[in-house]
Amino acid sequence: MDVVKRICDCVAVISNGELIEQDTVSEVFSHPKTPLAQKFIQSTLHLDIPEDYQERLQAEPFTDCVPMLRLEFTGQSVDAPLLSETARRFNVNNNIISAQMDYAGGVKFGIMLTEMHGTQQDTQAAIAWLQEHHVKVEVLGYV
Repeated sequence: MDVVKRICDCVAVISNGELIEQDTVSEVFSHPKTPLAQKFIQSTLHLDIPEDYQERLQAEPFTDCVPMLRLEFTGQSVDAPLLSETARRFNVNNNIISAQMDYAGGVKFGIMLTEMHGTQQDTQAAIAWLQEHHVKVEVLGYV
């Protein structure tokens, strides 16, 4: 996918000899429609959970824990100050653990690992708001 990002204008995704997705590079990278295209995009951006977090990460919430989130930004959501906006709107604090951004077809996209500190109600509202603003949010666990 690195070569596609650098030199192509359009891209086609073929599975088992069948064309399953075709569009501009920017559209496929920012809004992949098929699971295979999503897998290709995720292979270009990958963040491992740091070891010290991995050791503390629990699947279920516990007392005084915070959710660890994996955020995927594409298109307009990359340039918007969404984390600072969630802090103001929902009284949450975001601790960025790791992030990676890239460009393809003139479009930025990226992923980020964060901790979101706040009440359960505020963090749930902030997560829903991020999703409404085209950020893919995955709760990886609790630390």
